[in-house]
Amino acid sequence: MAAGQGLRIRYVAELDGLRGAAVAAVLLFHGGHLRGGYLGVDLFFVLSGYLITSLLLAESGTRGRIALGAFWSRRARRLLPALGLLLIGVALYAKFVAQPADLRQIRLDGLATIGYAANWRYVLEHFSYWSLFTSPSPLQHTWSLAIEEQFYIVWPLVMVSLLWFGSRRSEPKPLAQRVLVLSLALAVVSLVLAIALYRIDGSNRVYYGTDTRAAAILLGAALAATMSLQGPARTRGGRTAVEVAGVAGVLILAWAWLRLDGTSPVLYEGGLFACSLAAVAVIASATHPTRGPLAMALKARPLVLLGLISYGVYLFHWPIFLWMSNVTGLHGWALFGVQVSVTLAVSIISFLAIERPIRHGAFHAPSLRLLVPVAAAILVVSLVGATAGYRAASATAPGNDSLAAVVRTAQSQPGQTRLLVVGNSVPYFLAREGFDQLTTRPSLLVVNGALPDCSFPSGTTGYRVNGGSVVPVVAECAANWAADVNAFRPDVVLFTIGDILGEIHRGGQWLRPCTPVFDDWFATSLHQAADVFTRYGAHLVVATSAYSDYPFAPTNLWPQTDCLNRIERTAAAWPNTSVVDLGHYVCPSITYCRQTIAGVPLRPDGLHYRGRSAEAVAAWLLPRLGLRSADGQPVTIVSWRPVG
Repeated sequence: MAAGQGLRIRYVAELDGLRGAAVAAVLLFHGGHLRGGYLGVDLFFVLSGYLITSLLLAESGTRGRIALGAFWSRRARRLLPALGLLLIGVALYAKFVAQPADLRQIRLDGLATIGYAANWRYVLEHFSYWSLFTSPSPLQHTWSLAIEEQFYIVWPLVMVSLLWFGSRRSEPKPLAQRVLVLSLALAVVSLVLAIALYRIDGSNRVYYGTDTRAAAILLGAALAATMSLQGPARTRGGRTAVEVAGVAGVLILAWAWLRLDGTSPVLYEGGLFACSLAAVAVIASATHPTRGPLAMALKARPLVLLGLISYGVYLFHWPIFLWMSNVTGLHGWALFGVQVSVTLAVSIISFLAIERPIRHGAFHAPSLRLLVPVAAAILVVSLVGATAGYRAASATAPGNDSLAAVVRTAQSQPGQTRLLVVGNSVPYFLAREGFDQLTTRPSLLVVNGALPDCSFPSGTTGYRVNGGSVVPVVAECAANWAADVNAFRPDVVLFTIGDILGEIHRGGQWLRPCTPVFDDWFATSLHQAADVFTRYGAHLVVATSAYSDYPFAPTNLWPQTDCLNRIERTAAAWPNTSVVDLGHYVCPSITYCRQTIAGVPLRPDGLHYRGRSAEAVAAWLLPRLGLRSADGQPVTIVSWRPVG
């Protein structure tokens, strides 16, 4: 193609191969098998910037204008059918499967997804992507779709403005020049903003923000503008240089996908930008008319076919992964195989029966303009109706000020035993999904006072894993224990923390388990907490931690678990305190941990007891808490702090 000639879009199978590789990386990450697989999303971002800008430049070159209505109509045909199917599935999940305590989060996530604002919802809620395996939402992955859709709305307007202020000629070169300069300038601004915000506000704002993630899309746009202006390399030396750059890009991406943890400071201080540059090099090589070894590899049939359905695969895989984790009884690669198989089946059906027919003209433009708002309204009503029970769930999860009133309301039978559960996300899910399914005599009132990230006594401000970015902790959770005990007056307190995944920040310094400073501080803090829990005569039960198989946890986590358990076992000598060796029950040795209990996966994510396994563990714990399990009154469970 001659320099300056309008870019004409041709089908490039290698780009579908890249899509296939990107979505495969995401699948492996969410399956717990690829540490940096989340970076597949950034490859999608670069591809989107490249393809959309190429289309708009080609249109301006052939017609001298950009038809915004037609562009947005094509985007709607491409994106909305599968998204609507996803939201219908999530609404059914919320209606028939989800726990009442999850309904509020599903409703808000669903509405944000419909409005393509999920990423900003997570920014405003201070929701960490790296708690993905802790308290997952079936729509948590839609943040990236929101960023892309925002780009699809804003970028064509920007290019129309550039065209308007340009020479008004049909020759696209002036527009491509302006696009190149603007996209590169904005990409640098995005990079600088990301680094600055990371140092001020941590990784969450940078990871989800449209402004801080736009660099990847803008670099793809810059590549499209460059190709429009100059065309592909024509000389043998130039083609060799492009191929070498592409191979180098593959090596950089491979290293990042294998090694780069999502909490690493490297990621937010230029790592994301570097991965986007690597993706640009790969795309430039893959799209060159003279096919090289890299393009041949990307044209492999399985990758291309996966790329063709990659949008549906990305949409459907995460809720399917969550559901399969809880119902199959499988774990590890066997579970991953089932998850991927179901995802592919659903995605193929969606592609053939829904997405492709609509994309290729099942509805004409006038009917599409009517259908989109009607479908959106139906989805909103469906989500609101399916999650209507969240108000009832919230009635058992009021703020701390109303704890005493909630307990008085729930305490309807004389002689009812009161159990207070405290700690982090491990006991939170154990109480919410385990104890509430049991029946006991005498009847049992359980107050779930546990909270994700509440692993540490007062004074702890944050933690980090593998030296990565700082994750804030729930600062008030331990500070409120005295007030909680005073309001509830429990008979039994169950305390466990699962694990401490890394270092904690307290008093201006980082503390790591198995060091004298940490161990002395933790032992003292645990003793002080025991005094609080037993102040009114309650019996404290400290449950030890099992070795964690949490995805991408620190490599030295198991020795840290031994250190924590050794300290916790000393509590057996304290007044009104006993120790239950839950850790030894789950993991009898450092070389063996139970994978199933009662025929279901014991810890689907390698750390938390969920669903039926939570019920089985709660039943095992019950007699060790001094409580009898038998047929009788169902457990009453109260959680006064909502999660999500």
